[in-house]
Amino acid sequence: MNRPNILMITSHDLGQHLCCYGVNSVQTENIDELASRGVRFSNFYSTSAVCSPGRGSLHTGRYPQSNGLMGLTHAPWWWSLNRNERHTAEILGDLGYISCLAGVNHIDGDPKRLGYEEIHSEKQNADDTVRETEALIFRAEKSENPFFIKAGFFEVHRPFVQGTDTQNGVFVPPWLADTDTVRNDLAAFQATIKYFDSCVGQILSAVEISSIAENTLVILTSDHGIPYPGAKWTVRKAGIETPFIAYQPKTAFSGGKVFENVTSNVDVLPTLLDYLGEVPSSSIQGFSFLELVNGKRNTGPRRHAFSQYTPEMKRDNLSRSVINDRYHL
Repeated sequence: MNRPNILMITSHDLGQHLCCYGVNSVQTENIDELASRGVRFSNFYSTSAVCSPGRGSLHTGRYPQSNGLMGLTHAPWWWSLNRNERHTAEILGDLGYISCLAGVNHIDGDPKRLGYEEIHSEKQNADDTVRETEALIFRAEKSENPFFIKAGFFEVHRPFVQGTDTQNGVFVPPWLADTDTVRNDLAAFQATIKYFDSCVGQILSAVEISSIAENTLVILTSDHGIPYPGAKWTVRKAGIETPFIAYQPKTAFSGGKVFENVTSNVDVLPTLLDYLGEVPSSSIQGFSFLELVNGKRNTGPRRHAFSQYTPEMKRDNLSRSVINDRYHL
């Protein structure tokens, strides 16, 4: 069997603020359709409540305390991965993949150090990212090598610049004050999510009409929770919950299945390697959940998910959390 192309779409600050995750006021028809065709994890958590560490774990299969990326990569923090850490792009590149980045990286100032052969949409404009991703999809049709395409979006990070969306009302999370100010801000957040969903829809349409649709695994996820008090920048549940949706036709990653098992984004890389028939390096700390997806087991590979927040280089004011299906400490 030919190894599948892997298309990973990521956003900033999305949390699980999607219709398919129960937020009915948000218009996310394209993401919802992807979930209805593929698999969705409802208790999926990031290892961090801020961007770079969460992304670092997603792509190394290792916790921030282990890979060194415990805070943001830009000023004034300047955190970075430890030397010799291996990113998805490099690992898949060694397996014969053509690794390409379109848009946001936010793990290293030079994405080529992470193993990407090609960097597209360097200005990280969403429309450019869509166009570049579409072009890569159609290039993959003619390639003898499989593609790993990372389509990273700045959305739905603040500032919200897409107006407001109140067509289906506005959902106010229970830990926020239900005031006009909060509702207006959430309406702008909803509009930005709707715009991101339209970008996802364009990319999915390109996959659908391509000749590689059946041999492409599409993954959609985010870095951490939504950008509101009590969520982002905290290791409360709202700060670390993220979506994980994956779809490839006629495979275990299809059928509209929903898994409630506690899962961490540190588990994504080992699952991908397992799916490709590869044995993950002993340094990878996540666990493959492939046997859960393909029905070979009823329980996930973990009972608990762990997260951290390390705000400053001084390493003070540390926050840590552990969560399972019943408790969150």
